[in-house]
Amino acid sequence: MPTKTELEKNDRELLEIIAKSSSVVEKGRENFDAGDAGTALRIAEGLEDVSKFSLYELLVYDLDGDGEISKKDADNILRLSVGLAPAYATGGLADFTGPAWLDGTKSRPELVLNQKDTQNFI
Repeated sequence: MPTKTELEKNDRELLEIIAKSSSVVEKGRENFDAGDAGTALRIAEGLEDVSKFSLYELLVYDLDGDGEISKKDADNILRLSVGLAPAYATGGLADFTGPAWLDGTKSRPELVLNQKDTQNFI
């Protein structure tokens, strides 16, 4: 019998597979507005009952595909709603084609890897 931790890990992996393989989820992310950012933030803070959302809606809000909707996801939804690129100040995987915000400086540069090199780290 799998442990609760193993089941949660399997659930997260399944959600990642669904999110990464579904063009429908990507399509749902094309029309974010400030209301979506507010909803995502309320979910992240535990102020919203997630049982009222469909799996599709939750996958759309989970931008980084980690199986949970975080404040980082909410911030990036807000950025997308006003035409800005998602930010990765604390790292993360960019599983989309398009611009992304980098926070590197001369003294603290950031490294961008291609797909093959990224797979070597994962």
